[in-house]
Amino acid sequence: MSRKRIKLKPRTTYVTLDMGKSITANGLSFNPETGKCALLHNGEKLKPQKAYVDTGYNRKKGDKCLNKAQLSPDTLYANPNRVLEQFEFIYAVDTNCRTINMSTISVTAVVGGANFKPSIPGHTAIRYRPLKCIELLNPEGKFENLAWKIVIDMIRAAPHYKEQSKIALIVDSDLGNIELYNSFSRPIYDEFHLPNNFQLVYSSSDSGKENIANQMISLADKSANTIFDILISGQQIHEYEAIENQPYSHIRMWEPGRPDGSPLQVQRQNDCDKME
Repeated sequence: MSRKRIKLKPRTTYVTLDMGKSITANGLSFNPETGKCALLHNGEKLKPQKAYVDTGYNRKKGDKCLNKAQLSPDTLYANPNRVLEQFEFIYAVDTNCRTINMSTISVTAVVGGANFKPSIPGHTAIRYRPLKCIELLNPEGKFENLAWKIVIDMIRAAPHYKEQSKIALIVDSDLGNIELYNSFSRPIYDEFHLPNNFQLVYSSSDSGKENIANQMISLADKSANTIFDILISGQQIHEYEAIENQPYSHIRMWEPGRPDGSPLQVQRQNDCDKME
């Protein structure tokens, strides 16, 4: 049986440069094989203060953004995959929220990855896998942003964490504020700002799966929904742990697998307060 081929809508990619001042440019370079680009003045590369790459497509109800990421001013790419090469570690964080038995429950799934050198020069390769799911009862405020804070705290508590490591957090919400969060102009939750070595990368979880970041956030979304399937089915699992002085009342942690082959298992909070 042959599979039906899905025709992708034509993609449009924009590279936006903030030079910080008025400049004169009279040239542009672009390598279609690598996606590397540069703005030129008399053949010399001009270095922006900030730069972003956006990829999306047109639709009747408004343009669809598939990816938005901040670029390194030293290396500009019009390629969503190559953007990830500037990070040592990449985490996709997706949060879904539902009401079950009159209670508000959010489930956050985390997919973690790291760069490695591929066998094909000029190509990006990320090894990634599901790491954890975090279930909260009665979360307060923006539940997605609360989850980002919790995940960042767990990453920073891990034994391998180093302040020098550049880390990407792939998310699929709050697109309009991504630049403000990345510039530390606005806290992501309450008074919590993004740490200096972290950067948010926006990727849609429901389309754009030709790109690595979209694949990772889609896997996180699928993992979160798997937890909800378990909760709705009424399977016996241990009770939530009550938490005091936090913007949620209870927490429960899940890990992706177990030796007997079951896809998910629940863990105690004090066993999983780090992101390994």
